[in-house]
Amino acid sequence: SSIHHQVTDLRGFLDFLELWAQLARGEPIDFTKIPDDWCHNPGRFFPGLIRESSFPTPPSPPPFTVLPAPAIGPPSFLLAPSEVTRWRFTKSTMERLKIDFSPSAASSIEHKSDLWISSGDVLAALLSGVITRARENAKVARLQGRSSLESQTEKIAMAADGRDRSPQGNMSGGRYFGNFNTLWSATVSRSDLLSLTCESASRVALGIRNALNLQLSPEAIAHKISFFEDPQNNKPPGRIVWSADVILTNWCRFDLQGPKLDFGWGKPFCATAGGGGTYPPGYCMMMQEKSSGDVFVIMTVEQEGADGLKADSLLNKYATLVTAH
Repeated sequence: SSIHHQVTDLRGFLDFLELWAQLARGEPIDFTKIPDDWCHNPGRFFPGLIRESSFPTPPSPPPFTVLPAPAIGPPSFLLAPSEVTRWRFTKSTMERLKIDFSPSAASSIEHKSDLWISSGDVLAALLSGVITRARENAKVARLQGRSSLESQTEKIAMAADGRDRSPQGNMSGGRYFGNFNTLWSATVSRSDLLSLTCESASRVALGIRNALNLQLSPEAIAHKISFFEDPQNNKPPGRIVWSADVILTNWCRFDLQGPKLDFGWGKPFCATAGGGGTYPPGYCMMMQEKSSGDVFVIMTVEQEGADGLKADSLLNKYATLVTAH
């Protein structure tokens, strides 16, 4: 099943499905976990932080920009043919990946760091490096929408649910139904992404963590709301665009086979391989099987870079390619 992002995002869709499943199981409903306002107006959960209309137009938050005229279509690199691969990271290899990429383990003695990074940060760093190396080794053309050849950096964009970031904590738990994907991005060193060392990957993971902390603060999210709601940016529609070299979405926090999605027919099951759609190149989706702790990744790259991606030594150190059934 699926739902259009103009209606809601993944978290909102799961809130809807979980409520539907409760009704199907005949369980009582907690009405405090149902929105009391169905308007797509997230700013009401960020009181005191939303820019007043009399203030100057806020600058574009990364990875967004405002065009003089509505975009005719998506960036050309998103339309390039891609090859989809699927990978499995076991619970134990994810734990090893976290240890290997953590600054305390990966940094040289003179660059020791006590900074914390998550398992999601290190996985994002690994996958972004794999895609970057595959493209570089295959000399994939840098089409419109990607970083230039002359640039020393690459942009990594990641979807994020902003509900848990509301100052009063009153937006999560089913209280907001709408798309509140507070997309953010990190600009990281291309040379670090091209490197196969854990120390380089650790720097990428730290860059991702720092960007996440900065761009997902309540103040930054409120700024983003003001940016999108400003008539100087959204009229006429279609002028706000974004681009990135790598696009990530992490679903690992969601238990897609758990009891909350039991419609009374037993344990949910995978009816499809999840690859029926068309994915752009440079895209990764991460999901976790809660019963085992294993993480499954859908990863794409331009067709000419597919062989290099599958052969990446750092990727194969931690993950196993999942072949079609």
